[in-house]
Amino acid sequence: NVYLPDATERMDGINAGIRAAFDKVAAAGAKALYVEAVNTWQIQPKELSFDCFHPSAAGQAKIGGFIQEALKASGL
Repeated sequence: NVYLPDATERMDGINAGIRAAFDKVAAAGAKALYVEAVNTWQIQPKELSFDCFHPSAAGQAKIGGFIQEALKASGL
């Protein structure tokens, strides 16, 4: 649940793991894109599914927008 007191700490840990995986594959030469905007996303209630963790359709659309912007900026 992203509204529990330890949510920021948990999300930071998840994002650190994703970043480490990205760094590893990028260092190995893979074409990879790290979407930094997800780290600062202020998730709105309508962007969450019933479990208050996974994105709803609105949240998935928001993530898609972050990915599109990162792709444009990267030139990939």
